[in-house]
Amino acid sequence: MSSKSAFAVTAPSITIQEPTCYRNLIYTGDMFCIARYNLPTFTTTSPPPTNPEAWSEYLADKTNTSTSTGLSAGARVDPYEATSLLPNHAFIQIYRNYSPGVGTLPSATSILEQEVRVFRIDHALAGLYSTSGHSMTWGASDIYMCVVSSADPTIFTTQTGDCKGVTWNSSSSDETSQRLQLGNDILDLLLELENARSVSNNSYVIGEKIGSAGRIFVLEAFSVADDIIPSFFQASGGLSIESPYATPTGNALQDKLDIEASTTSIPGALDTLGSNFFGISGGALGTIIFVGFGIGVFILVYGYTREPVLPIAGFMVTLLAGSFVRSPTISVLGVLIVILSLLGAMFIFRKFAS
Repeated sequence: MSSKSAFAVTAPSITIQEPTCYRNLIYTGDMFCIARYNLPTFTTTSPPPTNPEAWSEYLADKTNTSTSTGLSAGARVDPYEATSLLPNHAFIQIYRNYSPGVGTLPSATSILEQEVRVFRIDHALAGLYSTSGHSMTWGASDIYMCVVSSADPTIFTTQTGDCKGVTWNSSSSDETSQRLQLGNDILDLLLELENARSVSNNSYVIGEKIGSAGRIFVLEAFSVADDIIPSFFQASGGLSIESPYATPTGNALQDKLDIEASTTSIPGALDTLGSNFFGISGGALGTIIFVGFGIGVFILVYGYTREPVLPIAGFMVTLLAGSFVRSPTISVLGVLIVILSLLGAMFIFRKFAS
């Protein structure tokens, strides 16, 4: 599937709410801003629509977005893969020196500080993290967060978007106070998300803790949140980042590999291919590719050696190379090592038995 829309039209509506910023969360002088947003899934007054509408039309996987794509009559529009928004169709941005242009879209004099692609439609959370050394002044009135559609006229003839000035949280600037405020504010955001998405109480927040479903939304906005504020999550392992990483995930080795991967275009390319052509994540596609390479190496080496040790080593080396672009992750690699170790042990025991 092409990464561009089949027909260029006016982009569907977008809204952003409650952008709030925090500082000194990992590094002294860093900044993180989070907001709720909505890329509507339908426009029909009484859903479900007959065909995909609004932002549902731009999903790689449109299942459950209309009656023609599997949605039952009378059911709420609930995309099966709401995170499969086509690449380069919508972005979360933060600006300094902001001034409005058309509507609330930023004018040409506004200075874009950071931008990331939006993956999920419907009501969700989005965040932007800036390490120390950024150019934004804490407390300034001209810092705005925006969610905007693509400005590419081959995708949308008319750009839409929504921008709002950020709120600077008033807690003490020390790390502990800022993290505590972030955790409490995220709980409130998730409660509002429950209401906006018309889900039952305790869907995202359970007993003043972030539940498993809520965790998904939080980590989409801030991938290190469960390491920064672990006590706010259910069944938290108590792990917390004490030394800074650019994009930590809770596994120190994986954290460092993620930092290296972020400096290449390979993860982005895998994500684009996976979402557009197969409806899967870039990590899943990369894992399939490297497992395929590994199997090829295994077969080739086994053809020469006729014994399993070197072929298995070749297979694992191939997967280890893939782990540098998170394909597979260290955790998946660990599981494969255990499985292959068991198979190797069974082979050795059979040799001894014979």
